[in-house]
Amino acid sequence: MSKQNSNLQNAWGLSPTQRWFFSSLATVVFSALIFSGNIGCGKGGLATFGSATELPEFDSTGEYSPYYATGEMNIPRYLHEALSLGNGVILVMGGSDENGLSSIDSMEIYDQSTIQTDQNPPPSETGSWVDTNFEGDPIALQVGRIYFTATQLPNDKILILGGSPNLGLAREIDIAELYDPLTREIEILEEKMVTPRFRHTATALPGGKIMILGGQIYQQFTISEEINVNGGGNFGSGQVQLQQQIDTFPSIKTNEFFQVSDSTFLPLEILDTGRPAELTTRRGRSGHTTVRFAGPDDRLNTGDDLFLVVGGFMTLSGENAPNSKFFWQVGNGRATALTSLEFYDPIVEVFTKVPILSLARPRVNTPQAITIGDINEVTPDGVLGLGNAIFIANGDNDSPNWQTNDEDELLTVTYTGFGPSQGLQMFRQLSPNGGHIQGIEYTFANGGVPEWFPCADPNPGRTGTEIVVAARRIEDGYLGTSVYNLAGVGLAICPPGVPTQFYGGSIAAGVLFDPFFSLEAVLDFETSSRDLRIARIDPRNPTGVVGTWLLLDGDIPTTDASLFGTTPVPGELPSIDIPHVWTQVLTVAGPDGVDNTPDDRPVIIGGAGGANMGDPSIPSTELLIQPGQGVQQ
Repeated sequence: MSKQNSNLQNAWGLSPTQRWFFSSLATVVFSALIFSGNIGCGKGGLATFGSATELPEFDSTGEYSPYYATGEMNIPRYLHEALSLGNGVILVMGGSDENGLSSIDSMEIYDQSTIQTDQNPPPSETGSWVDTNFEGDPIALQVGRIYFTATQLPNDKILILGGSPNLGLAREIDIAELYDPLTREIEILEEKMVTPRFRHTATALPGGKIMILGGQIYQQFTISEEINVNGGGNFGSGQVQLQQQIDTFPSIKTNEFFQVSDSTFLPLEILDTGRPAELTTRRGRSGHTTVRFAGPDDRLNTGDDLFLVVGGFMTLSGENAPNSKFFWQVGNGRATALTSLEFYDPIVEVFTKVPILSLARPRVNTPQAITIGDINEVTPDGVLGLGNAIFIANGDNDSPNWQTNDEDELLTVTYTGFGPSQGLQMFRQLSPNGGHIQGIEYTFANGGVPEWFPCADPNPGRTGTEIVVAARRIEDGYLGTSVYNLAGVGLAICPPGVPTQFYGGSIAAGVLFDPFFSLEAVLDFETSSRDLRIARIDPRNPTGVVGTWLLLDGDIPTTDASLFGTTPVPGELPSIDIPHVWTQVLTVAGPDGVDNTPDDRPVIIGGAGGANMGDPSIPSTELLIQPGQGVQQ
């Protein structure tokens, strides 16, 4: 789901006029505090308060150059969490800066509208990070965390759950914390999770609950082994039993929820039975993602919404479960990558395996899923149902010989009206022209693998990053969802003796998924790329959405097929300064200061310089100006 969250005024249910009044009042008060020196804002102080600076998307030579480095984090990091708090403000916490062997306990706040007074302005001309509260004291978690979750509650506080202090043998963290963005203070909750865990998901349910699904826990096993003694010493002859204790981290199938009203944790149970509501996989699921989609009414954020659980892995049982939290647990034989899909119905509080359909390939580590209807649930030609179009991307096979997926998946949901969950049926939508293959890689699909690439299958998909939803105007002023995939790494399986290929174009270049671009309509029917009627002939795709990726390189995405194959391979692609892997990507408000409008900016936050981590990426934060949203140079 999108990481955009309603601001405090929206949570109070105020009218647009009241929201404008309070927002303006807050700006005046906050500005006065800054210029009077009453707000401690970290080293250097903040220079301005206002909307983000307008930036061009073309440089002085006319080249498309949409990336802008902005202010540096005080502690660059990866394996962290980040949330958009609205109006161009982002909160970052936790993570690591040394290969996951230790974790970071600090929290930092990014304000796109400010710069540090003791630093040279960054290329973006705005954007600073502060790591102190209003008294000038550091903002810090009780303990550093990796593999945890941070979820914004209906009262705008941030719930921080689970995780581990490192990727080694450290146990899971049982302390839950609440961060208040209005006071910049952290509260340690008295109650602890029913089952502390890491690599789980935490998702907001209707009615003020946070659903906590799956993950892994710490267990200790005692192994007995008999050895034969042939005599001598103090043992004599016969058999001796030796015992050894080992630590493992198995996945779990039990779930729980956090009740916002009284800050308590309770087991997730099947309605009126007292029995636990468990995941359908035999030994649970870890490293997955959860996305909300529309129920039978075809509308999001209503009482019949459902939740799809995607990707991740299931560990082996007992002493054969992973003995660390590092990658490659599937590849070293201690876990099984999951392709099965399951959904949760909050009305009856039951998990159900999606019948017949499963993922085409495993998606471990950073699987991503969003609902196409996040911004607008109606297609450009007026058909309701985008809340039931689910886009899935990213992740890898979690093997020492890593491989990423060369195609993403678009699933559509229909309902028959009979049976569990009103007869839910899910279908995969495939373009006959490879429409889900990323931009420039379309050349690979149609012309084969180029000679310069030493591997049989370039697999240009990504891992170690996130997809992000942004509002974008397309034809006739329609405001719809666009999906950006930025940073991360592409990994290809190669012949023996050839090192794993880190596909440069997939790391550095950004790509835009346009749900309403029908490559089939252009190439096979010679009609408009916006003609969704072609795919709508299939009753399993009532919205007609298939979509395709458009590369953000020297060409602005077009509405015909001319984009594909126009950039030399390999070629110099305008990109972020260096790779960001194990990063966070979300959107911030643009110059208008309002979320979910066309001038929103995808932003890449933190990350490592490569798939195997190492030093954090510098610059630590970079903005992308959406196509068509930049000012003239």
